[in-house]
Amino acid sequence: ATDNPVPESEWTQSISHPDVILLEGWCVGIPPQPAQKLGTPVNDLEQHEDVAGHWRNYVHEQLSGPYQALFTELDYLVFLKVPGFECVYQWRLEQERKLALRTRHRQRSAIMNEAQIKRFIAHYQRLTEHALQHLPSLANVVIPLDRNHRLTGCEVNHKQDPVAASPHKSGTGWYLLIWMVRYLIIITTRLMPL
Repeated sequence: ATDNPVPESEWTQSISHPDVILLEGWCVGIPPQPAQKLGTPVNDLEQHEDVAGHWRNYVHEQLSGPYQALFTELDYLVFLKVPGFECVYQWRLEQERKLALRTRHRQRSAIMNEAQIKRFIAHYQRLTEHALQHLPSLANVVIPLDRNHRLTGCEVNHKQDPVAASPHKSGTGWYLLIWMVRYLIIITTRLMPL
């Protein structure tokens, strides 16, 4: 699959004022790494293709500036926590295989092979490992996943959850999360063709 964004001219625009906007992404909420950590490559891609650290520093600049400005607009952050970076390769491989089966009658040029997947995810290793260290303390809710994509719990971070931290309501973090998921399911079923 290709993960290239569409041009801004093709973005969908809304004139309504939605109650909830869900922003999903690999790096949502991740703080920038300390600059001194950027000098040490975390994998072969960084060691051989980003010797001078240009890409690492560019990502750091973006996470320090424009992305942090966007992240301050988030009212609630839910972190789906993978067991570790080693699962990312297996899960992406699984995703590509399913995509290949669904699109087998069409041109397959967008399907990545194993080497392409390894190279692709190597770009995200640094940020994924950084997220696994830091997002659990920053997210309102952490939902750990097992190696088979199953949810294994739901941890409400009372320091980051103003609703759950309220002394007047116990368990409201769970309620809010369930409400968000229910709302998402309702929206999804309304948008799906019959």
